[in-house]
Amino acid sequence: MGGCISVSLSCDRVVNQISQCLCVSGNYIHNLSENLASLQKAMGVLKAKRDDVQGRVDREEFTGHRRRLAQVQDSMLDKVWNCLMEDKVGIVGLYGMGGVGKTTLLTQINNKFSKLGGGFDVVIWVVVSKNATVHKIQRSIGEKLGLVGKKWDEKNKNQRALDIHNVLRRKKFVLLLDDIWEKVNLNVIGVPYPSGENGCKVAFTTRSKEVCGRMGVDDPMEVSCLDTRNAWDLLKKKVGENTLGSHPDIPQLARKVSEKCRGLPLALNVLGETMSCKRTIQEWCHAIEVLTSSATDFSGMEDEVLPILKYSYDSLNGEDAKSCFLYCSLFPEDFKIRKEMFIEYWICEGFIEEKQGREKAFNQGYDILGTLVRSSLLLEDKDFVSMHDVVREMALWISSDLGKHKERCIVQAGVGLDELPEVKNWRAVKRMSLMNNNFENIYGCPECVELITLFLQNNYKLVVISMEFFRCMPSLTVLDLSENHSLSELPEEISELVSLQYLDLSGTYIERLPHGLQKLRKLVHLKLERTRRLESISGISYLSSLRTLRLRDSKTTLETSLMKELQLLEHLELITTNISSSLVGELVYYPRVGRCIQHIFIRDHWGRPEESVGVLVLPAITNLCYISIWNCWMWEIMIEKTPWNKNLTSPNFSNLSNVRIEGCDGLKDLTWLLFAPNLINLRVWGCKHLEDIISKEKAASVLDKEILPFQKLECLNLYKYYLPFLDMNGKVTVAVDDNRDRCINMHPAIAPGLSVTALPWQVNNLTCIYINKIETATFFGEIRPVVGDGWVLSTNVYSMMHTVASLDSCTKAKGSYIHNLSENLASLEKAMGVLKGRQYDVIRRLEREEFTGRQQRLSQVQFDDLLRSKEVELQRSSTVRKIQRDIAEKVGLGGMEWGERNDNQTAVDIHNVLRRRKFVLLLDDIWEKVNLKAVGVPYPSKDNGCKVAFTTRSRDVCGRMGVDDPMEVSCLQPEESWDLFQMIVGKNTLGSHPDIPGLARKVARKCRGLPLALNVIGEAMACKRTVHEWSHAIDVLTSSATDFSGMEDEILHVLKYSYDNLNGELMKSCFLYCSLFPEDYLIDKEGLVDYWICEGFINEKEGRERTLNQGYEIIGTLVRACLLMEEKRNKSNVKMHDVVREMALWISSDLGKQKEKCIVRAGVGLCEVPKVKDWNTVRKLSLMNNEIEEIFDSHECAALTTLFLQKNDMVKISAEFFRCMPHLVVLDLSENHSLDELPEEISELVSLRYFNLSYTCIHQLPVGLWTLKKLIHLNLEHMSSLGSILGISNLWNLRTLGLRDSKLLLDMSLVKELQLLEHLEVVTLDISSSLVAEPLLCSHRLVECIKEVDIKYLKEESVRVLTLPTMGNLRRLGIKMCGMREIKIESTTSSSSRNKSPTTPCFSNLSRVFIAKCHGLKDLTWLLFAPNLTFLEVGFSKEVEDIISEEKAEEHSSATIVPFRKLETLHLLTSAKKMALSLQSPPCATLSASIQKGRWKTLAAGFSATPLPAVNFSIRRSIPRILASASSSSSPSSSSLEAGENNELNAVSAFSEIVPDTVVFDDFERFPPTAATVSSSLLLGICGLPDTIFRAIVNVGGDLVKLVPGRVSTEVDARLAYDTNGIIRKVHDLLRLYNEIDVPHDRLLFKIPATWQGIEAARLLESEGIQTHMTFVYSFAQAAAAAQAGASVIQIFVGRLRDWARNHSGDTEIESAIKSGEDPGLALVKRSYNYIHKYGYKSKLMAAAVRNKQDLFSLLGVDYVIAPLKVLQSLKDSPAIPGDEKYSFVRKLTPETATHYHFTNKELIKWDQLSLASAMGPASVELSSAGVEGYANQAKRVEELFGKIWPPPNV
Repeated sequence: MGGCISVSLSCDRVVNQISQCLCVSGNYIHNLSENLASLQKAMGVLKAKRDDVQGRVDREEFTGHRRRLAQVQDSMLDKVWNCLMEDKVGIVGLYGMGGVGKTTLLTQINNKFSKLGGGFDVVIWVVVSKNATVHKIQRSIGEKLGLVGKKWDEKNKNQRALDIHNVLRRKKFVLLLDDIWEKVNLNVIGVPYPSGENGCKVAFTTRSKEVCGRMGVDDPMEVSCLDTRNAWDLLKKKVGENTLGSHPDIPQLARKVSEKCRGLPLALNVLGETMSCKRTIQEWCHAIEVLTSSATDFSGMEDEVLPILKYSYDSLNGEDAKSCFLYCSLFPEDFKIRKEMFIEYWICEGFIEEKQGREKAFNQGYDILGTLVRSSLLLEDKDFVSMHDVVREMALWISSDLGKHKERCIVQAGVGLDELPEVKNWRAVKRMSLMNNNFENIYGCPECVELITLFLQNNYKLVVISMEFFRCMPSLTVLDLSENHSLSELPEEISELVSLQYLDLSGTYIERLPHGLQKLRKLVHLKLERTRRLESISGISYLSSLRTLRLRDSKTTLETSLMKELQLLEHLELITTNISSSLVGELVYYPRVGRCIQHIFIRDHWGRPEESVGVLVLPAITNLCYISIWNCWMWEIMIEKTPWNKNLTSPNFSNLSNVRIEGCDGLKDLTWLLFAPNLINLRVWGCKHLEDIISKEKAASVLDKEILPFQKLECLNLYKYYLPFLDMNGKVTVAVDDNRDRCINMHPAIAPGLSVTALPWQVNNLTCIYINKIETATFFGEIRPVVGDGWVLSTNVYSMMHTVASLDSCTKAKGSYIHNLSENLASLEKAMGVLKGRQYDVIRRLEREEFTGRQQRLSQVQFDDLLRSKEVELQRSSTVRKIQRDIAEKVGLGGMEWGERNDNQTAVDIHNVLRRRKFVLLLDDIWEKVNLKAVGVPYPSKDNGCKVAFTTRSRDVCGRMGVDDPMEVSCLQPEESWDLFQMIVGKNTLGSHPDIPGLARKVARKCRGLPLALNVIGEAMACKRTVHEWSHAIDVLTSSATDFSGMEDEILHVLKYSYDNLNGELMKSCFLYCSLFPEDYLIDKEGLVDYWICEGFINEKEGRERTLNQGYEIIGTLVRACLLMEEKRNKSNVKMHDVVREMALWISSDLGKQKEKCIVRAGVGLCEVPKVKDWNTVRKLSLMNNEIEEIFDSHECAALTTLFLQKNDMVKISAEFFRCMPHLVVLDLSENHSLDELPEEISELVSLRYFNLSYTCIHQLPVGLWTLKKLIHLNLEHMSSLGSILGISNLWNLRTLGLRDSKLLLDMSLVKELQLLEHLEVVTLDISSSLVAEPLLCSHRLVECIKEVDIKYLKEESVRVLTLPTMGNLRRLGIKMCGMREIKIESTTSSSSRNKSPTTPCFSNLSRVFIAKCHGLKDLTWLLFAPNLTFLEVGFSKEVEDIISEEKAEEHSSATIVPFRKLETLHLLTSAKKMALSLQSPPCATLSASIQKGRWKTLAAGFSATPLPAVNFSIRRSIPRILASASSSSSPSSSSLEAGENNELNAVSAFSEIVPDTVVFDDFERFPPTAATVSSSLLLGICGLPDTIFRAIVNVGGDLVKLVPGRVSTEVDARLAYDTNGIIRKVHDLLRLYNEIDVPHDRLLFKIPATWQGIEAARLLESEGIQTHMTFVYSFAQAAAAAQAGASVIQIFVGRLRDWARNHSGDTEIESAIKSGEDPGLALVKRSYNYIHKYGYKSKLMAAAVRNKQDLFSLLGVDYVIAPLKVLQSLKDSPAIPGDEKYSFVRKLTPETATHYHFTNKELIKWDQLSLASAMGPASVELSSAGVEGYANQAKRVEELFGKIWPPPNV
């Protein structure tokens, strides 16, 4: 710039000379005309000097600019080069928008490698570009490596990859990939993965940051546009000095042209080259005009710039993202717009659907914005985005159909218009943006029939819009008139905008809304914020579609009349509003309004305290995001329950992030903020009497100890206060005034998880405090000592703690350090930098070591094999010839002549080579048997030492290959999945927001351990760093995972090979059918086959048995093909992996092309039937496991064949619903427990074949049901209200009928009707009348149909001997509460002839038998005729002495009968004094069994076992296992409660394990326990007894282990209840002590309070194999969370819940139990037991605080009961009286009934800390806290007692 200065001085000198001449010689002026020639001559000299100097300056500047430009380029080059040269860096990603210079930069890197070498063997440059193939990339690399040739080109990609890999793995290489658009899989290409170990490098360029994430680059480098100065340098270089110097005005004009390019090198180059020859001012001015009005018309722009940028647009995934991008071009240049506003526009435009709620729609919007930002198409600035000017021109060019239809999208924004632009054809206009102009009046009536969007905002002078303007805009959807401050009136003709969905009038001076506005029934968004003259919006209830209403800062406030109107708007979701403090409380009465409020401004008028309330009662508004309280005179803010949020002990304002309180002089504290856990910004100004942010006293009374307040606080602004030093996770801004002498205290008691330290100083006259996340703190103002207390609030981060400790020590050592903090800040920063550097270095070294170890282990497995293997990869279409060719290449065979030989000859050649070698053959991905002999491979054996290993997706292939016991490669376990997912996503992304790790775990769980899905989804999420994007990912993966990026291309296509390999369409249809069920749903196999039969997949003409066999064969095939998973615990169930299910749904929708063909929304929490565009296309609809209560609409479902509605909360189905479903075949309404009526219109389902109504409350079937002549399957089981099914004989096609456990009474008329059903094959029913039993069992045809039967309530006087006919199809038999003395078998034939003494099996299919309370029975010898029996339970049939009577068995002796060969489980639950179990075995030897230390014992014939009041066996593979307790005093491994007597104690002990509740060892003699607890209460009891103190101090637990046969539970210090790590450490310490006295770990439990921290500790301890015992469980949420954590024992206190309910109210869970007539404690045990057993958790349930016998009887079947001594004594003294009506000894809780228990979707969530805290009611919170406090006090008392005996430190 020195030239400029010299020019200025030169001109000054000339001017001074002229001035001097003028002043000195007056006649010079007078004689001006005479002196004109000399003046002109002088001016010519002046101009020449000026031009000469200016030229020299320009040349100097041009040279300087070139140097600076080169320096900029070199700077970026050095940055990338240095990064590449780091040892720890293997891959570098460069991203940036098109034309920004990425290729130039990569070229410079390539040249630098060529010049310097850097120790690399080879540098490979590959231009990838869009739509590149693996072959193209491999060829480019192959050319560089010298591999390319005709033979190499003929190889497939896998062979080429192997060649490339074999070359590069021995070289240190650099691979430069230019312009990649998607992930380049290095493994597929054959490139070894670069790492610090091999020293190789890969660098690539891309336009998308997402691609960087998919390539595994966690921190890519952005190539940005040039700044203004460097952009000008580049343009000058391109234009040239001659052109710039051709006219003095051109440089200034050239600067304006440069500015239009906004630093984009591509545009600067093209425009510079175009203008390099233009040397007139007019040409440059024209260029500026064109670039301003329509840049696409500029020469070279359309050909050389826009098409290049358009590649980024073309690569966007889906039309929605493209439409959203183009929409951004409607705004002016450099215009920044809020993200949220963009999304609202998009929703109303229809780019984003709002069907699933506003939150999900906004998550999708944020995801689209993130995609556009990462694709370098939008620029991000926190909550705002903008568009690069050149990208905007590209978007406008695309919107105008590449310039062909420019009037389709008219954008004249911010160009100074004062009237409407001239348009040739208004009818063609679709979008028009005239915002930011100077309109005053808008007149005319343009005929805009296609116009959708009209932007007229920010026209500050606009006063009038004419009446006719809106008349011809029938399609207008979005109208924005905001910020038109002069606009005070709207024309009534706005009512003509019948399609309008979005109307923004914010910031206008409109005084009233036109009456016609009420006619806009499609209006969704209405924005009236800052309408400070708007008086009223009455009549708004007419806007029936309204979802969003914004009224903040409007003159219209939320008054009672408006609340009433808004309450009528059913679809309303969001409200922002002003309200007076006196009306806030009324929100409770308008729940819809309350739920919708997201932003509320509570204000009263200045000087009118009478308008305020003393106590502001703030409703618990869950969706509230922002609250401002201004100028209110209240002295306290309290939270009130609402109809939609009744829990005040957990966070009620979970979404509240911003709080602003000003001018509220009466407030003393803000304790209510405890209930806002996600608070980010807090501003408090002018509250004169405020003393505490959190009041310690109030916090103690309302605070749930699991709430940690201010965890996410970033900004704190306090005005007019002294403030202590605050250290938080984020940037904290504080304003302070010295007019006050009081501090705002953050009390340590409110945040147990935060460390708190007092500081002996206070900040005075403080203007701001900035505290960064970890590094530094900057102070402005004077610091002085303070008398009062101050607090430091800091997060538990090691580095922060270290810094605080350093500061503290420095303070004590050197006071001046604090006073001179600003001077010492540099050293602090330097020290912290060193600390971070060391930390980073250590972490990276650890990662490098771990990575090296993994690589070495992997190489030991892979590369050793490769050196001695003949590796072959097979595709689905592999042939013998192809396999032979691959092997031949490995062993050196081949050539033209060899290739012409036939298969047999080549096989001989291969065999001759391999038979002399010891080889390993690896066959990857085989789909059918590979005949080794045909290939020529010698069969591997021990003799030749050869090996063959293969992979396949089908276990059938393993069998065909001769592998009897193949090894299954299973999905990863949850923690392994999470580790892999973390590694792929990267630390930078996971650490970008505190909520992202939690969301990332949910995303990882969606993959269900499948590595393929974890990799693909992890790569897709690696660059997404906002909570909204992660939430959207979860939404997509939950609702339609196929829409997730990469799912369809990289996952589903790979999995689809397994589907394609299925044999036949039948098999494929059966597989796809399984996707109709929810995620992780256990599908009953037989039930699934029934569906298939009715759907027509399986033909039932050949009989049910063959049909079932075929169905089970199909299921087996799908399991072996890894498409279904067989449940390990219950082999009768299968389920589908979630990702496989998504693949099936994708196939069902014709690969995503017809998504409405198969609609599956199962288990997603729906409350209504989803909206469908075309119901006629729907073929299958699954809405099971939801919360749909009523169905009203009628849909024309002409193609619908399957409808799943089971397991909803269905109450009513309208009459018209079934009218238009003529082809419906399957209808399942089961387990809708509230459904009590069906419409008669069900008769219109003329094609129905399957109908399931089980577990409903329907009391009468509609008459129309009997007209369904095609019905073959009808399930009416467990219908507790059904009275009759007379008329069922009309269903003459019926084959399967379920009636078991229904209220229906089987009488003779019904028996006769059933006999008329000719095709009936399967019946399940109950027999409860002797009058019906005999004729029914005499009907041979009906008997053959019975599959399951329960015989009950038959009295002895009516049936003394129950005679059972042969029932060949009977699977399950229950006999309950019958009085028969004997059960006999009669053999029948089709002619009804009888054989009184059958000698062959009569019940060949009977597998399960239940007998209960049949007190007359003495033996069950008839079971000899059930050879396939697997399960037998005999309960409380007190006269039973023998299972098999030896005498009766001899009567039926036959060499063909071998009983109990397949028995797996035997439950004998009886109080008989004598019982013998005799198993007869051929030839005639008698085998008896009893329990002796848990083993079978062989006895002599006729031997009677020791009396066994309760015997439970499980026999698996001939090895018996005790399932529960066997109450025998002679068995130390069984329950040691006194046995042998027929009393109530023995009776209840048969069902549950009884543990005496005592602390006195002497009590053990009366009631020997099976288990015990070492607790503080026990030790206190022991310490109070004589002669036992020493025993108490020395290992009480060890002695208890010797005393009881079961486990001993040791209490963990309750003071650690909220410290996960502390609990774990304590348990480990206790384990070490137990190890010292040789107590085995399997005998130990550790008792932990069921806080969230305790549950987490249990989860981690159980993963180590340490058994845990959760106590203080008072809610279902705690029990479920503990079960999910894998706790071994869960303890519920029954009596304490009952006590709480007597004295309190307000707990939803307890009130629900009481309302249904249940005791809350007993109800909780029942729900928890059913949950544990239904979903297969390993936990055992313990019921404690049992107060009486009735409690105990109500819990029979629970695993453990802790009973007080008085109850035990009462039980022992009371005989078990048969038929006692008061106490019925029947098992109340069983695993079988648990399977039918209904849980809501809210109860089946994966519990986390927040959901647990939200679900816990006041009862569980209070009781848990009291329990923890009580245990803690007991622990202190024990310490005091021990302290008296042994002084510290010996304790």
